[in-house]
Amino acid sequence: MGLAVVNKKICLPYAGKGACQICMDECMASGYRAIEFMHHTETDDNGIPIEGTGYLAPVVLEEKCVGCGLCQARCHGINVKEKKYEKTAKP
Repeated sequence: MGLAVVNKKICLPYAGKGACQICMDECMASGYRAIEFMHHTETDDNGIPIEGTGYLAPVVLEEKCVGCGLCQARCHGINVKEKKYEKTAKP
């Protein structure tokens, strides 16, 4: 097993398709707390944050992740298998 990876093509917040916290909920329910949401702010060409922009999206905390894969399995089960999101995701 290895470090969990957030698939940005399937992850609803990263893809701009809505709010979702399935991965974090699964990780917390398992007692690991290795996923947190961070605010990702857009920047201009000079690297200066653009006021009023950005989104919340999950980030894996490497020092807490045990590599169990529960978060990825849950995300795949809901967003890919049930919602068929993968077929509409941008490459």
